[in-house]
Amino acid sequence: MFGGADPDTLSGDLGNDTSYGGSGADLLFGGDGDDYLSGQDGPDILIGSTFQTSSTTQVDFLNGGGGADVFVLDRQVTSYGHNGHYAVIEDFEFGDLIDIDTSDYVILPTSILGLGTGVAIYGSSLFYQPGTTESLVGLYKTCRQ
Repeated sequence: MFGGADPDTLSGDLGNDTSYGGSGADLLFGGDGDDYLSGQDGPDILIGSTFQTSSTTQVDFLNGGGGADVFVLDRQVTSYGHNGHYAVIEDFEFGDLIDIDTSDYVILPTSILGLGTGVAIYGSSLFYQPGTTESLVGLYKTCRQ
């Protein structure tokens, strides 16, 4: 799916989706499945997972692009941190925000097989297993100023 120059709302459904917001302030939803969301230019909100009921492993790749972006992780409408669901934030930059709905989380430098190194956000300090995707909510691979 492709957005245009104006603000867009793009929503994926079942299956694996690829969405590009274009310029403007965009709202991107991935839906169920492994999704790739790119906000491109402008301040965007990216929500990869929107179904709590999925029992399959789900990995979403989120790329905000230029502008101050919001990456939504582990909110009530999402299922990250459950059943192996997590998001990989490809371009966390100065001005970006991570919206996470939990008071009990752990942030650690990590190396995860197949994903490389980065900073991991685990959904519970009681159950996290560093270096694995167990209770993983998100992983951001870069942090630029």
